[in-house]
Amino acid sequence: KGPAPPLPSSALRAKAKATAPRPKWYIERQREEAKPSRETKVSVDISSLPPGILEEPRWETAFAAGASADGSSGVVFVATKAGGYVVKASSKPAEEFFATQVLRKLGVRVPDVRMVCHVDAEWRDIKQAIRKGSDCLRARGNSEEADRLRLRLRGPLDRAQLMIMSLVPKALSLEGN
Repeated sequence: KGPAPPLPSSALRAKAKATAPRPKWYIERQREEAKPSRETKVSVDISSLPPGILEEPRWETAFAAGASADGSSGVVFVATKAGGYVVKASSKPAEEFFATQVLRKLGVRVPDVRMVCHVDAEWRDIKQAIRKGSDCLRARGNSEEADRLRLRLRGPLDRAQLMIMSLVPKALSLEGN
């Protein structure tokens, strides 16, 4: 019969891609997703997301949110399609903003920060993004965390100014140290 005709280069790339070894993280994720589970809780690790650009947060695309387990009760992490963000309500926002700028000038690695006031439409967009994150948690079966987020919206996050920070992936809190 003779040898088979050569495959076009696009077909060769597709065949090579299909037979290429998969990274370990990809295989583990596929295994986890394939496991049948009675529990519907699924979490999104917001701390592993890349930091979002502060000028373009795209709050309407929020798909996850989580309340900080450490430190301040007025800290919430929000994941949007633009990246990860930290929303913080402070009793002294001007002092915190100033301190962040001073630390940056001293060469300390700090997140990008800006303030949003209650008269800005974005303030409402941020609150809506956190509510949406709470709804996503409830849909994933995590009612306890969803309730914690809602309580923060009515409590610590119910301030006139919100501090928005770009997420520093896998950062450790220095508060209280």
